[in-house]
Amino acid sequence: MIVLSAIFSITLAGCAPSESARKATFWAMNGPAELTVYADFSDERNSQTFEKLEREAGEFIKKAESSLDVNVEGSYISAFNALPAGGETEIDQITYGAVLAAFDAMEKSGGSYNPAVYYAVRAFGFGAQNQKPQSEDELPSKQETDAYAALASAFSSLSAADVVREEGGRYYAKKPLTTVKIGGGEEELSIKIDLGGISKGYVADGVNAMLKASGFTRAMFWFSSSSIAFGEFSGGGEFKLNCVNPRDESAVYAQIRLKNTCVSTSGDYGEGNFYEFSGQRYCHLIDPRTCRPITSGIMSAIVLGDSAALNDALSTAVCAMDVQSAKEFIKTQGLAAMFVYSDDGGNGGADGNGGNGGSYKVFTSLAEGAFTLAGGFIRVD
Repeated sequence: MIVLSAIFSITLAGCAPSESARKATFWAMNGPAELTVYADFSDERNSQTFEKLEREAGEFIKKAESSLDVNVEGSYISAFNALPAGGETEIDQITYGAVLAAFDAMEKSGGSYNPAVYYAVRAFGFGAQNQKPQSEDELPSKQETDAYAALASAFSSLSAADVVREEGGRYYAKKPLTTVKIGGGEEELSIKIDLGGISKGYVADGVNAMLKASGFTRAMFWFSSSSIAFGEFSGGGEFKLNCVNPRDESAVYAQIRLKNTCVSTSGDYGEGNFYEFSGQRYCHLIDPRTCRPITSGIMSAIVLGDSAALNDALSTAVCAMDVQSAKEFIKTQGLAAMFVYSDDGGNGGADGNGGNGGSYKVFTSLAEGAFTLAGGFIRVD
């Protein structure tokens, strides 16, 4: 779990004098979520609307957890993963929508986002119940990760219609036929998926829709610091996003001014999200092409846009790309994004300086004036 302070913090500027904040907190998918609405709560109608919004958002978040969380026994994703190759199971609308969103992100990212990295996530110790390796000898072998990558590759060649379908108002998911064996073993592994890279964004999109329908004009929702959705604004107010230095989480490397948008971030840092052996960082972000932790040098990526789910997946995808590919991807896709990297693969020091003695570098498509960088971080084209 990444707590909010491990990724960014948020302040609000421009709140109207008559407004106050009402907050609702939730816990789901092994992490916290918080809904904040700014309104004139001396008006009883606003208080009643907030209470209704809090109740409906809470119900939706818990339902999404029971549908999408691979670590919840009996979730629809867990049921899908338990199927034999070629098997089919009924799912709900939330799972159907999230799988469609995952395929959309996988296509847009050219496979750099891929939810079929289930085995690799757990082999490297990042599943909810998995023990992290205690030495390099306990890391999965290349033979194992090659087998996992073969499953991920097979999944990336499919379309959403190959996996999920709607029929008569009901929804179904079918396990692909591809299986692999590791070495001379007899056990066949079938494709399993983990929607952890998109599910919180998908939930944020759902809550954001509720915010807009409520009539409130100034609001925020964040879910485990992975995704944030901002409601509609009036009066020129804005949020300020403080982006945490991925090698010194007590410091900030950038501040971004935001309104009327959704934001998602991914990174190779945060408590419980990485470990190191022999100076090499192993993090929870898996490159689906190798099914090993990323080594691109990109330490943190932020993507802004209309869909928190898509942002969620694409920020993960950017981290899995090499630096030049990430730059080209952001440009060709027209994304509003920022990422910070170093030339030493992200294994440098904690003071804003890479292990090669050079400053960390920041690439962004955001306009001048929309952000500020801290000292020691250099913007590059």
